[in-house]
Amino acid sequence: MNQTTSLLIGIVADDLTSATDGAAAFLARGYAPVIKRQVDGAENRAITSIDTNSRTSDISQARKATADAVSALSNARLLFKTIDSTLRGHIRVEVAAAFHASGRSRLVIAPAFPAAGRLTVGGIQTVNGIPVSQSVYGRDPVHPAGTSHIANLVDPSLGRPIILAPDSTGDAATNASILILDACSQGVLNRQVANIPDPETVLWVGSPGLAIALASLLPAVPDGRPVTGKAAGRVVIVAGSANPVTRVQCEALRVQGVPVVGDLADAPGDARVICLRTPLQWQENASAVTTNLAGQAAAAGRPA
Repeated sequence: MNQTTSLLIGIVADDLTSATDGAAAFLARGYAPVIKRQVDGAENRAITSIDTNSRTSDISQARKATADAVSALSNARLLFKTIDSTLRGHIRVEVAAAFHASGRSRLVIAPAFPAAGRLTVGGIQTVNGIPVSQSVYGRDPVHPAGTSHIANLVDPSLGRPIILAPDSTGDAATNASILILDACSQGVLNRQVANIPDPETVLWVGSPGLAIALASLLPAVPDGRPVTGKAAGRVVIVAGSANPVTRVQCEALRVQGVPVVGDLADAPGDARVICLRTPLQWQENASAVTTNLAGQAAAAGRPA
């Protein structure tokens, strides 16, 4: 790995939400992440996140897309493969592909996201105290969580994982080649991550909770140093999920005065912030809904 690279953090995610969630934690440290939908050459920004869009792909495509994206970012000082905190998606295949393409010698898996009630206890992922595969996420009609045991998501060819409890001490545990981090709070997860030696040799695998912990390892951008980027004239929030949590979030925006619409043409012309969301009623052609939302969002981002 090139230790002189300007790329501090390379992030690979299986959908756009995860790509943005994985990068967002670094904003608080003063960085301006770049989020991309494709691999298009060498990266020279401090934080780069690539959405492979592989959660909706078949296994073969997911494997290749993940490997390609990780290879493109393998010169990053820290390399982070995001996974859904409710364990949905092609996790086992993508983690194996990412590890083989990463050039790293160790694998640390930490899907806990305490702020959302998603904890890891004894290597089992829970949502509000319920094993994730027994929760509503285990009944997801598109990408159900098929297991709550994180070790089941590690391909046996990679080796046998060790579960690191919050009170574990000693180099033998933290230097293991494959670790699963238990975490009952963000503070615990931060300490677990900080205690892992030589973080540059690790492929980090986890959710926004791990992103927060990794961000704490980076130096903050010095005061007075501007971050790269420019202010937006208008903000369009696209809510493409029918998850009940997303609907509650949209209603919270509405209460705060943000127009929430299914078509941007219905939004007031002078609105600085707009929420574009998926229809409330069930739609037979989900792909058409997604294409429509993406088209409207793309059109909104083009100069007038």
